[in-house]
Amino acid sequence: MPEPRRTYGPTVALGVAGAGLATVAGAQRSVSVRGPAGQPEVVGLIQSVGQLPLVTTLGLVTLAAWGVLLVTRGWVRRTGGVVGALASIGVLAAVVGGRWTLPDQTAESYADLGYQVASVDFTWWWWLGLVGAVVAAAAMVVGVWWLRDWPEMGTRYDTPTDRCDPAPAEGVARSGSSRPSEPDSEPSGIDLWKAIDQGRDPTA
Repeated sequence: MPEPRRTYGPTVALGVAGAGLATVAGAQRSVSVRGPAGQPEVVGLIQSVGQLPLVTTLGLVTLAAWGVLLVTRGWVRRTGGVVGALASIGVLAAVVGGRWTLPDQTAESYADLGYQVASVDFTWWWWLGLVGAVVAAAAMVVGVWWLRDWPEMGTRYDTPTDRCDPAPAEGVARSGSSRPSEPDSEPSGIDLWKAIDQGRDPTA
C-alpha cells in the first residue's frame, strides 16, 4: 500500500483531469440521431438535445472542491472534501443515468418537431464523460480517505496580521525589563501590508 503523502500529487492531478474531462463532455452531444431513409438530416437540429448539463454543473463543483483542498486547512478542507466526493459521485451517477434516459428524451424532442427518429447512438463524448466521471469519483474518494495525512498549505501564506505576536505593553521591552523599547529601524510586515493597501510603494 503506498504511503498516503506520496499519493497527494498524483491523486490531485487525476482528480482535476477526470473532473475537467467530465465537465467538458457533459456540454457536448452524447448521442447522435439518425432519421428514416429519405428524411431530411436531423442530426444537430436541436442544440440542447443529447447533452448532460447536470454532469457539467457537478463537474464544476468537483473542480472547485479540489481548489478548496489545495488552499485551505482544518474543518474547511474536510468539508470541501466531503462536498467534492458527493459531487463527483453525482457526476458518475448522471453519466450512467444518461445511458437510459437520453435515447427516449432525444426521440421525444424530435418527435415534438415532427421528425421521426430511426436510431439514437451514443457518441464518443459519452464514453469520455464516463471515463472522466469514474476517475474523478475514485480520486476524490481517495482524497477524502487520506486527507488527514496529506500536506496542508503552510502558514507562511497567511497575511502578517494572522500570525503576528501580541504587541508588548507600552514602555515595556520584549525581554521583560522596564527599559522602554526602542523604535524599529525597519518597517514591520504589518506596515508593509498597510502601505500596499494604501497604494504606496513600501520600498520607497
